[in-house]
Amino acid sequence: MRFFTICMFCLSVALLMSCETLDLNKLLLLQNNNKLSENKIIAGLKQALENGVTSATDKLSEKNGFFNNKSYKIQTPKNIKPVTDTMRKIGLGSLVDSFDEKMNSAAEKATASAGPVFIEAIMEMNFQDAKKILYGKNTEATEYLKKHTYKKLLAKYKPIISKSIKEVGAGQIYSNLMDKYDALPFKSKPKFSLENYVAEKSLDAIFDEIAIEEQRIRTDPKARTTELLKEVFKHLE
Repeated sequence: MRFFTICMFCLSVALLMSCETLDLNKLLLLQNNNKLSENKIIAGLKQALENGVTSATDKLSEKNGFFNNKSYKIQTPKNIKPVTDTMRKIGLGSLVDSFDEKMNSAAEKATASAGPVFIEAIMEMNFQDAKKILYGKNTEATEYLKKHTYKKLLAKYKPIISKSIKEVGAGQIYSNLMDKYDALPFKSKPKFSLENYVAEKSLDAIFDEIAIEEQRIRTDPKARTTELLKEVFKHLE
């Protein structure tokens, strides 16, 4: 009887030690998986943003992608509204209309070349807390991208906008508009950078469209078109 008791005690100790070892192994495995998932989360977030860029640039670079879009049509800026209003009053409304159309055409043309600029910024970006971004708002990754890359993107995007403005003739029409206004008695040109204005409006539109695509990927499994997106974002269901 005593021998049986001792055997049972030893068996119990062995089982307890085995359970502790098993739990420790599970813990170590979980830690390794977490480390791996962090890398996958970052890759998944970047791929979602890439998809957003592709969707945004394809949509906005279409003919009249800005001009016929109520959400993104680039309107006459407030500080040159006195110019355009005066031009309409003296019978030069067609010049103002042409300026509005060319300004939007410049944005559309430039957006077609925006993809590589955005993708480069995304690939270079370091997420400080990928899990927090993944489990955050439906547009968390886009907002993070905008916060950390906007100035850099604007600096790289301006030359593209400047080239586009020249190619579609928006710059020439704008100069013509301002010269006619400046020639009027008691009138002087307001300070305004067409390049800055169109670049900022274009960037904001692209970011808005990236956010829409991110939200779609987060909420609609059908929008997860790669295995990586499926694996990373399935946890949000």
